[in-house]
Amino acid sequence: MHHRLTLCENLIRCFDCGRVFGSVEEGRAKECPRPPEVRERIEKELGSVMDRLRQLGGAVVIEEFPGAVGDTGPVADSVDRGQIHEEREVTLTTRSRLVERANRLAEALERLTASS
Repeated sequence: MHHRLTLCENLIRCFDCGRVFGSVEEGRAKECPRPPEVRERIEKELGSVMDRLRQLGGAVVIEEFPGAVGDTGPVADSVDRGQIHEEREVTLTTRSRLVERANRLAEALERLTASS
């Protein structure tokens, strides 16, 4: 099956699989993955994102109790608090981006199901 091309945000994009091409000729020259292959790829990526979110969930629980792990006194506390705060911010940002990605992947699966 050939790509069904559309112009989207000044990009030549396949309507079915979302792949972006440099030219119409490039898009027409390549075969579009069959919908089951696209579905499998999206499901696999969604599974990876969900696994990563589960991993982050466990890390946040540990971070909420910083004094319980390796507390060595007041000097270490001020340095450790800064590191813990920075790590927490990175974790929350990462989690937020992963949730957004999971939502986009789930929406893509819904669109595939609706178009089938």
